[in-house]
Amino acid sequence: MQPSFSVTDPLWLIIAFGLGFGARAIGLPPMVGYLLAGFALAGFGMQSGPLLEGLANLGITLMLFTIGLKISLKTLRSPQILGVATAHMTITFVVASLFVMGLGVLGLALFDGISWQTAALVAFALSFSSTVFAVKVLDEKGEIASRHGRIAIGILVIQDIIAVIFMAASEGAMPSIFALGLFALIFVRGPLDRLANKAGHGELLLLFGFGMAITGYALFSAVGLKGDLGALIFGMLLAGSSKADELNKALGVFKDVFLIGFFLSIGQYGLPDATVGITALVLLVFLVTKTSLWMVLFSTFHLRSRVSFLSTLTLGNYSEFALIVAAVAFDAGWINAEWLVALAVVVALSFCVSAPLSSNANTLFARWRPKLQKLESHRYLEEDQPIPLGDARVLIFGMGRVGSAAFLNVAGDDPNSVIGFDIDNTVVDKHYDLGRHVLRGDANNPELWAKLKGFKTNIGLIVLATPHQQSNLSAIALLRGEGYRKKIATIAFYPDDEMELYAAGADSVYNVYQEAGDGIAQEIGGILRPAA
Repeated sequence: MQPSFSVTDPLWLIIAFGLGFGARAIGLPPMVGYLLAGFALAGFGMQSGPLLEGLANLGITLMLFTIGLKISLKTLRSPQILGVATAHMTITFVVASLFVMGLGVLGLALFDGISWQTAALVAFALSFSSTVFAVKVLDEKGEIASRHGRIAIGILVIQDIIAVIFMAASEGAMPSIFALGLFALIFVRGPLDRLANKAGHGELLLLFGFGMAITGYALFSAVGLKGDLGALIFGMLLAGSSKADELNKALGVFKDVFLIGFFLSIGQYGLPDATVGITALVLLVFLVTKTSLWMVLFSTFHLRSRVSFLSTLTLGNYSEFALIVAAVAFDAGWINAEWLVALAVVVALSFCVSAPLSSNANTLFARWRPKLQKLESHRYLEEDQPIPLGDARVLIFGMGRVGSAAFLNVAGDDPNSVIGFDIDNTVVDKHYDLGRHVLRGDANNPELWAKLKGFKTNIGLIVLATPHQQSNLSAIALLRGEGYRKKIATIAFYPDDEMELYAAGADSVYNVYQEAGDGIAQEIGGILRPAA
């Protein structure tokens, strides 16, 4: 049997690599290069083959499954997620409709003579933010489990549910009566968790993850619901399980590679002429209003300025769902093909604008912090109350395997001398249940250091044990900028990372792989040395 490859598939991948590499070289995320590759190749009249289409579809399915692994229903019910999501979509829809109709009165580009139905469809499409983009950016920075990451993803889940309702209504078909049987899935959480544990740590666990994502997609599609929602729900069934984090890491590399197909595919909607280009640029201007509204609403719902700002930049884009809305509307004869291309272009442009802003969010916040703090509510949420340090002399950030080992080592001598922090509530809860003094906190959050009164004088060592190089670098810069002059220790995986951390201001850097090798070498030496 011959593989289903198009002769153009290798060229797509080669050019995607080249432009992605070039984008990273100038400080932009590789995804910007992938978007440019899609438009460039479409300009030469090349169409993607079944390989790239399959990669794009599987990438989105895996992405939604891994999102589900990090979601709790309790989080979705919070006012900062459900309230902000519904308020933002409603306000954006109304304002965008008026904006588009107003441009129609002016007779500008595609807006000339636009009907209110078309204006409403365009406004609805623009009210969504990109799930693919947000997860990609948060994942690259290791911030999916952070507070702003959880808020952004929770809002995107609410939007995905609204998207499912729209798709069902636009197709004029209600889900099958058998869709009610999906409520029984709540009873399979326990068996699925036990099955995941028995799958071990190798290819069986990886196969289990793929199987769950694809089964969820197929099952929901079979009863008339959006398949992607099924992948998300099946991920949520395993959220909080002992294998959730390992599954997420195992599928992460495949998800990232497959999503390249999605970014390449955006260019396939066509290249703009002058009219379409003007329309896309005007819609891009509206992104300023949409993004600013996120910041206003987050502040209104009493979030601190940093969480509000980082969540805003994560959601400050247009969604790939705009293309789905446009495609459905085009098939139904509600809009013409030019609108389809215009929305594809503006989605791609929004990614190009949002990507560098999101990647440099911490730097931008540090620069604009005084102005952004003026937007803060005077009411503090429970998570924002001051944190007493007591007799602690050591703070450890990142309570994974390395951080936990360091914590136990210090706490063995004096349990009150150390406090652990992690951005993931699930990790914090597990340590709390074991009686350990571990709190939720992000070393890159200047507002956390403001809550830790006296850390500059009382704390003698801060350990940064997160596995993300950029996160550790940013935390070191923040700590030194806040005036902390005592010791900082951190971890690295590669020699060049060690040098970079020392240059940034770390006092001690421990190479995880090297330290493991040294430990084994000491054990071997102890065995081989003859007893005295």
